[in-house]
Amino acid sequence: MKTEGCMKCCTGIFFIAGWILLFSACSRSSENPLDGLASGVATPVLQAQREGEGIRLSWNWARFDLPEIQQVNPLAFEVLYSASETQAPQVIASLRADENTYLFAHPEPGKNYFFTVRGIAGAFTPSQSRTVMIQAGSTPEIIAILPSDNLPRTWPAWSPDGAKIAYQAPLPSQTSSGTSFVGIYSFNLNTGVESLLSPGKAPYWSPDGKFLAFSGTEINSGAIIQGPEHIKILDLTSASVRNISQGDSSDHFPVWSPNGQWIAFLSKRTANANVEIWKTPVGTNVVYIPTRVVSAGPAGFSGKAVTNIPSERPAWGPETNELTYSRQDEYLNHIFRITESGGNETALFPSMWNDYQPAYSADRQKLAFISDRSGNAAIWIYDLANQSFRQVTDISVIQPELTGLAWSPDGTKILFSAKDTSGVAKLVTVTVD
Repeated sequence: MKTEGCMKCCTGIFFIAGWILLFSACSRSSENPLDGLASGVATPVLQAQREGEGIRLSWNWARFDLPEIQQVNPLAFEVLYSASETQAPQVIASLRADENTYLFAHPEPGKNYFFTVRGIAGAFTPSQSRTVMIQAGSTPEIIAILPSDNLPRTWPAWSPDGAKIAYQAPLPSQTSSGTSFVGIYSFNLNTGVESLLSPGKAPYWSPDGKFLAFSGTEINSGAIIQGPEHIKILDLTSASVRNISQGDSSDHFPVWSPNGQWIAFLSKRTANANVEIWKTPVGTNVVYIPTRVVSAGPAGFSGKAVTNIPSERPAWGPETNELTYSRQDEYLNHIFRITESGGNETALFPSMWNDYQPAYSADRQKLAFISDRSGNAAIWIYDLANQSFRQVTDISVIQPELTGLAWSPDGTKILFSAKDTSGVAKLVTVTVD
């Protein structure tokens, strides 16, 4: 996951750089920190957050002279606002160089606002930030749901009855050894009891709540064997575990279809070594040969596999035979959907930002996802009925980890992982209704 985070960070830097105009070459002057920038690229890096009923913008002037990033300062800033992605931005404020925050007061609650900032320095060409999107309104309540300790917990999943959550965390014998073995845990929200269920990763509940699908290596005489990870099913009644995939390739991030008949997962089973979406039926004591989900791709490219999938869960819905996922498209990750039998993939919605980690509510009417549209990672909700967006978290309060979102069965909360002040991943919920 750390590698994936770095990839998203680099993606964001190159995308920002693509918005920038190079400054005219001139002699370096001690009075003007923008002098001599012809060899590099400079841009204001903008972030937005809700503050009460207002919106506060903050930024820093960064010079991207790869591989190093240096900080410089313009002589003045202009703040620009537009009511939509397509509307031309209008200047709403001009600020001195020592002012790097701006409060946009009294916006309309629930409405989307689009902001950019550009630096002004005499005759130099203004350099404009990447556009950010934010909504007015207060921040929903965020609650930690597990004891405060140093055990990192990630990839949560909520049981269909709402009584338990499952997640992965280091095995007790591995917390001090530095190895990467993790286990599947459950936490009873009513009793507050945490239980270790099995070695494995990224659990996902069956629709009836009787089983957990997860990925893991083989176990022999109680010892975990290094090797390919396969998709497994844990019977919560008998505590027995069985494989539903096998082979030399590792399989990850299983997700159960709403009808309980299929499990989709990620794997590099083909010779091209790309991460692709695969599916397999859920039979009794049978290991089926998985089927690859393919896309017709762009015009003129038939049989193109759905590739470049980040290391994250796909999602079933809103139709039973449909899979939703994020993948890289040009320089950004966008959210797509495709039928589980293949065909043409389509973008779920257009976007000029990084969008990833899709997760449907139980009724399949809303999609939660992580996006950097407010300047850094935050949780947003897309309403499929009215095609509207709603911001749930603010970057000033908490930032979600790239380790999965999970809805409560009643659709009122989203469970996710976020780091605390000491850098340990915790499981928290945020109220969305």
